Amino acid sequence: MISIIICSRFQSISKELKDNIENTVGVVHEIICIDNSKSQYDIFSAYNEGVKRSQYPLLCFMHEDILHYTNDWGKLLINHFRDLKVGLIGISGPRFISQIPGIWWGPGSTDAGKDAICQYSIDTNRADPTITYNTCFKPIADANAIEVVAVDGCFFCMRKSVFDKIRFDEINYKGFHFYDLDISLQVYMLGLKSLCVYDILIEHVSNSKLDNEWLTNARIFFTKWKDCLPIVNYPVSAKERRVLEKNNLQTMNYIINENNRKPSRYYKFSEKLYLLRYCCDKKMLQSLIY
Repeated sequence: MISIIICSRFQSISKELKDNIENTVGVVHEIICIDNSKSQYDIFSAYNEGVKRSQYPLLCFMHEDILHYTNDWGKLLINHFRDLKVGLIGISGPRFISQIPGIWWGPGSTDAGKDAICQYSIDTNRADPTITYNTCFKPIADANAIEVVAVDGCFFCMRKSVFDKIRFDEINYKGFHFYDLDISLQVYMLGLKSLCVYDILIEHVSNSKLDNEWLTNARIFFTKWKDCLPIVNYPVSAKERRVLEKNNLQTMNYIINENNRKPSRYYKFSEKLYLLRYCCDKKMLQSLIY
């Protein structure tokens, strides 16, 4: 039995999404729509409210811009959760989170990071639905599920029982970014596993928006968890880690510039941290970064 929690920009979710869930989930369920039509919630408070209203032992948090393509996906989730060490399941996520601020999916664009990302989904551009990608990053070819250190927020599921110990952090964060990574690390600190699964296919119709709100929450996230980072759960050499951290630094500088923001003291510190950790020739490395 699954409680499906959706924060909606409208008073209720679309008939298309409701019918899609009803026709594919395959188990007893409830749909809890958090009406955010008046923007009274951010995603953290909306999801905490959804947890309060839920009645079933498994909680599924999902965006309202997704569609399910796998029949009986609820049964598949229940089967994955038979492993009592599993606390969180999603359809995409990283096996590496850098200490240097950045985007979790960034390493997938580098040779060094080819094993750092797990994902199985259809990604469609909201502005132009003709642009669509069948995305499959599967570092272990024959695996039905791969352990990750965090999951992406478009679709993820948890045991309700873990909310006796954790909750979405609406104290430190505002808005709609980093709720997924933050709750993932809370699960990680409980000693539970997070999985990216490859037997549930979802289409996500969206455009990523790395705006000033994203930058603010990035600073909060990487400051809050700085004593735990980096986190990695697969074999990665020191050289590869250096490349991954550098990629994050480059990406963050790009996002800051795109949003016309001056680098904060925090990101200046991140640059210095990278330089001190990996390079004795500061001028040489700066020529690589900028």
